[in-house]
Amino acid sequence: MLIHPFEESGASSNLAPYTKIQDHLNSKLNTDVTHYSKIQGWFEAHDLYDFLVDQAPYNQTFRFIELGCWKGKSTAYLAQKIVNSGKNIELFAVDTFRGSDEAAHHKEPELHRLFDIFTTNMNEWVRQGLKLTIHTGTLASFANAVKPAHFDAVFLDGSHDYIDVKQDIQVAKRLLKSGGWICGDDLPWEGVARAVEELVPDAETGGGKWRWWRKKI
Repeated sequence: MLIHPFEESGASSNLAPYTKIQDHLNSKLNTDVTHYSKIQGWFEAHDLYDFLVDQAPYNQTFRFIELGCWKGKSTAYLAQKIVNSGKNIELFAVDTFRGSDEAAHHKEPELHRLFDIFTTNMNEWVRQGLKLTIHTGTLASFANAVKPAHFDAVFLDGSHDYIDVKQDIQVAKRLLKSGGWICGDDLPWEGVARAVEELVPDAETGGGKWRWWRKKI
């Protein structure tokens, strides 16, 4: 089921920015899980996601924000890891679902259907117990609706523009608890690399073509 944990936390009760995934599920859809590898998108940070799920304890809630979901390729991988872990991990998916100014997005014929495609791909994971909240908007607008210093991990994969990435890092730091993990990928992009170097110095890096980064704060 979809949950809104901030109803209990004392945070803003205005949940209008959130969209209940059940409202977008079609009962006639095939309920077989779509393997993440069959979902169109870009994702290589498997080892980083594995690491972050491993950081979650078994005896308390772990809150994970994924910024930049596209059609759900990376989110589906993470959902599988969360469900299989048996841990109490709450996943917050944040995306405008409008794409970006990058050429690959302009050429996407299903750009107008991103949200519906994403929720369809999350369908069975929610049925299997994934605690998923979707915010349609930016990380900054998400932060305005929730408590600061309330999250355990943030993965940034939104814009690749320097100014945007810098803002996302600043917002992510406000959202994270002390000891939380700030992470992202796409270090080959000049704007990403520059922002990370300035605001997350000494971040650990790894991965393949789309190099990821992480740091405990």
